[in-house]
Amino acid sequence: MPGRPRNPDIQARNAKVFAMRRAGWPFNDIAAAITREQAEADIAAGRDPRPTFTVAAATHGYRDYIKTLYKSDFTDAIALENERLDDAQRIVASYMRRKYYKVSQATGKLSTGPDGSFLEDIEPNLAAVRQYVAISESRRKLNGYDAPRRQVIEVITEDAIDAQIRALTEELDSAETTADHRVPAREATPAEGPHPA
Repeated sequence: MPGRPRNPDIQARNAKVFAMRRAGWPFNDIAAAITREQAEADIAAGRDPRPTFTVAAATHGYRDYIKTLYKSDFTDAIALENERLDDAQRIVASYMRRKYYKVSQATGKLSTGPDGSFLEDIEPNLAAVRQYVAISESRRKLNGYDAPRRQVIEVITEDAIDAQIRALTEELDSAETTADHRVPAREATPAEGPHPA
């Protein structure tokens, strides 16, 4: 049974959501931008403004557009997802190489050792390594590197595609959120001198 025809306006909006997401926009910023754009267009046309374009709608539009790509050209869709994994892995790799310092929870100042030098904190680096490995695992799943070789043809259902897209989107969002919140501690200036632990 043929599916319901897609609304061209919705398809165009989903394509815009997809392009903004690929450019690195968070879903909440995408939702706000499209809400504002829709309101301006409605006011210019003398219509009542449409309802707010929510974060959930932006996420759904992004996934729906990817699903369309999977159906139309599976190879291109895989390549696009690999690009996003590359972007996320580059971000995480930059945090793996940074130097972090321990901060005293009591004073909020940089902790120092017996010799007065600042104590390094490697936990943020280890967290970045874990995210890097998780992205690598996503890449292996996406490209089927870990799948056993089969002699039978496996049918990929729409539900399976949706589940994989959801899982990959959540993993990438988690990696981006972690990277955004891993900010190195500020080093003391020479004038300040070492902070006590």
